Amino acid sequence: MTDNTVTPQDPVLNIEDLTISYKIGRRWYDAVRDFHLKVYPDQIYGIVGESGSGKSTVIKAIMRYLGKNGRISHGEIFLGEDALAGKSRRQMQPVWQSRLHMVPQNPYSAMNPSIRIGEQIAEVIRMHSGNGNGGSVQEQVHDVLRMVRLADPEKISRRYPHELSGGMQQRVVLAMAFSTTPDLLMLDEPTTSLDVTTEAVILDLVRELVSGINSGTIYVTHNLGVVAQLCERVTVMYAGEIMEDAAVSELYQRPLHPYTIGLLACVPRFGQTKHDAALRTIPGRPPAITNIPQGCVYADRCPVALEHCFTTHPPLEKTSEGHTVRCHRWQEIASGELIVEQAYESGLEEPPDFDRESLVKVENLTKHFPVPRSLLELIQGKAQETVKAVDGINISIQKSRTLGLVGESGSGKTTFSRVIIGLTDRTDGTVQMLGVDITGTARQRPKEILSQLQMVFQNPQASLN
Repeated sequence: MTDNTVTPQDPVLNIEDLTISYKIGRRWYDAVRDFHLKVYPDQIYGIVGESGSGKSTVIKAIMRYLGKNGRISHGEIFLGEDALAGKSRRQMQPVWQSRLHMVPQNPYSAMNPSIRIGEQIAEVIRMHSGNGNGGSVQEQVHDVLRMVRLADPEKISRRYPHELSGGMQQRVVLAMAFSTTPDLLMLDEPTTSLDVTTEAVILDLVRELVSGINSGTIYVTHNLGVVAQLCERVTVMYAGEIMEDAAVSELYQRPLHPYTIGLLACVPRFGQTKHDAALRTIPGRPPAITNIPQGCVYADRCPVALEHCFTTHPPLEKTSEGHTVRCHRWQEIASGELIVEQAYESGLEEPPDFDRESLVKVENLTKHFPVPRSLLELIQGKAQETVKAVDGINISIQKSRTLGLVGESGSGKTTFSRVIIGLTDRTDGTVQMLGVDITGTARQRPKEILSQLQMVFQNPQASLN
């Protein structure tokens, strides 16, 4: 019998020369190429890149959960000494149960909406331990809920997923993942939909939980700020390839790839407004997997690309500091001969300031939700209480202007937006668009008004059929 245990000096995860392909039509196309990664116990490893760079594809390949049109074409994935690349889903069952867990971007989709929280966690514990003792399992459920800092675990375990906030849902999914002390934990942008204060709490919690069980962790994100705060090492991906890999401090202080430099240049600086400096942008878009270029995959968007960058594919090279980079010109960047950031275009400058016509005007907007009364309260004739979700908001939005609306979860941002768009009726106040009062819900509004109001929701998957 093979010993799959991991000692502290050995990597929890070792990926060697991995290529992942998808079948489109009758042909197979390589979506991820020449991917390497080593994750050690008690290490949080970040993978960053734009949408479509291959981050989530790598995670699915490690989980052995690619779709029917996906396959591992080449390379090896080792969890400890256990080779995963050739395993079937049936062979992966014991690995999923105890050694390898994933926390998805949308926690609600990871839970069964018809089963109470406590029972869902209990199912994971039973599968891992084979323990059928209901009382003992229930105690473990309460323990893991306390571990993720959820107050009143007994009450929360009796709730359904929809009765919890987004931050609470994310903690429950973390509790399910950590309940079996896995060797490797993978988090696929788990804080994208959370407000900044809840995100900070979740990140602190992840760091604490990982160090407590000595697991290796992969954190997939597009947020470079999260990587700087949480991770020890980071891989930068673009169009299915590793562009750069280094310790976080080294990468942020001394990036060697034009793509990494471009990503860092796109990050807004706290305290710096559009009046101080415009954001720099990366023009163009990544290539489709059906049309990967012959040379450097980033050449079409690179502001410092030379002629041979378009014809010769650069190798992944190691620098003297253990920093790896895939670029023909990294030595010029390292020496300071080539300054890349200044070559990126600035974003749109602020338009000239002049009086603009008011587009939307909101006065004293109020939305109160009634709290259901119990049977006893109805018999006693107790007055119905209300929750003041939005209470007396006054806002004016001018044409060609962007108004930011910020606040923690539960502060009323979404309710305010839903009243404006007509998905929720107001309790009081007025909403005018181009001087015309728009009342009631969307069904009560004229079509010409509806065509002028559009909303982009937080979860795009829930917006599409």
